[in-house]
Amino acid sequence: MSVVGNDVTGPEGASANTLLDVLIARLERSSLTDGQQLLVLAAFEGDEPLAQVMEGVVDARMRVQAVAEAEREQQKAFLGKVTVRGFRGIGPEAALQLQPGPGLTLILGRNGSGKSTFADGVEIAFTGT
Repeated sequence: MSVVGNDVTGPEGASANTLLDVLIARLERSSLTDGQQLLVLAAFEGDEPLAQVMEGVVDARMRVQAVAEAEREQQKAFLGKVTVRGFRGIGPEAALQLQPGPGLTLILGRNGSGKSTFADGVEIAFTGT
């Protein structure tokens, strides 16, 4: 993982968005000892892990790295279908099936076919506005 200014990239140049990713990257570049880094990571995880590390009960580095891996896995979500009903020009329920997966999805159609309505529906579903 590397950090340049506020630009953080993970393995193979993948974007790292989580605060934990940024913290780990900065710790790797820091001059802190392993013990100091361990305390910072435990503090990031919470009061109980920090207390455990300070008492020598648990190695928080392994726990925090496991949490980071789980967060990266949880970030992978793909949209498979958009269903809209009673919104803009759509009265009865209409569904747009998508092929879920990484990458760019293009929605093509003639003017007035509902492309923007589906896009607006997705935006409202995710943002509430």
